[in-house]
Amino acid sequence: MKTRIFKTLFLLCVAASMGAGTAFAQMGPVVAVSETENSIPANIKTFINNYYPGTTITEITLKTLDGIYEIDLNNGYELKFQSDGQWLQIEAPKGAMLSTNMVSDLLPAESAKHLTERGVLRSEEHTSELQSRDSIS
Repeated sequence: MKTRIFKTLFLLCVAASMGAGTAFAQMGPVVAVSETENSIPANIKTFINNYYPGTTITEITLKTLDGIYEIDLNNGYELKFQSDGQWLQIEAPKGAMLSTNMVSDLLPAESAKHLTERGVLRSEEHTSELQSRDSIS
């Protein structure tokens, strides 16, 4: 009889702990949430409009633990931003390249100037912008 009661109590404890584990897993921190275009910072929208005109956002995810926005565009580009809107990463689809304007705008002025001088960046309008940026600093 004692053995039967012990087995029953043991099985009840196992079942209760399994249920508590499931409940805890469901109550854990939210790791990622879907966002709408209206909820992202204005400077992220400006970045997308400036460098990807005519594209649409297909998905926005906010990684809540580190405050990172992951944004997918309809042209295959994947962008990551900090919660304050500072860009972190740009993933281009296979075979695609970043525009010359984007590269020269996002790189430090000295790096962009170096690439322009080596013929890697070939935009005349950005060459003059780089020279004016260098004369200011």
